[in-house]
Amino acid sequence: MPYCSFLAADLELGSLQPLKNLIQGLGDLSNLHENNPTRGLHIARFTLANNPLEASACIKTLCHTIETLSPSQRKMWDTCINRRLNLEFRGNHTPESFTPFDTVFNTALIQRFANLNASLSITLYPVSPTPNTPHADCILTNFRCIDLDISTHDTPTTLIEPLKEASDNILNTIDSFKSKQNHVTIYELHSSTHHSLESSLQTFCQAIESLEGSHRQEWQNALSRRFDIAFDTGDAPHTHLSILHAKTLDRISRLNAEIKLTFYPL
Repeated sequence: MPYCSFLAADLELGSLQPLKNLIQGLGDLSNLHENNPTRGLHIARFTLANNPLEASACIKTLCHTIETLSPSQRKMWDTCINRRLNLEFRGNHTPESFTPFDTVFNTALIQRFANLNASLSITLYPVSPTPNTPHADCILTNFRCIDLDISTHDTPTTLIEPLKEASDNILNTIDSFKSKQNHVTIYELHSSTHHSLESSLQTFCQAIESLEGSHRQEWQNALSRRFDIAFDTGDAPHTHLSILHAKTLDRISRLNAEIKLTFYPL
């Protein structure tokens, strides 16, 4: 068993209209475990049936299901005021616990999901604390940071200074190295600017969106563009939740970038 594992994917919908027709369209996808009107808001929560071992496979399944809804069901999906897919992960105590666990969402998958106009949340459950561990010695499960990895051909990217300037020097180059036939440059936010996952991603997106001319073309021509999102998996009795809202995912989609989630052990 790896250090961290993918548990399940839950879908939550909220609408001002009854969801019966849409629920029927999602019937082959998921197990409905709540469908109650609350203060005029119709809420439905599902656990995706037959969860695969990969989080990306769950996203693909959801995308296919929504893309093949009938026109009336798709209209109901589009008029929901809340559409959120929650991916759940849990830390494990195993002999292999020193190896980080990661999962990658490629550009095509992010673009498909962005077309659903849905939010994506990451729930990370902590490792069960070792018996007799003092509470003060426990480590919080939390969002750590985001790195931006740009892979180019034989020569390193020239975007280092433009991205720094565009972000008022908030972005910092932490590494630049040759990997096989590619050259990889890694950026990070200065530690003093680390806030939530959402605000950190928006800082990156704003800097990239401001690139013009040859610099913007160089971004588009890169072999790969990836946001590496890191989490620390601790043992304190605290569950971490990060949310990527639909507008942020749409910005990432338009930048043709990948997302990689990495969960680091204690």
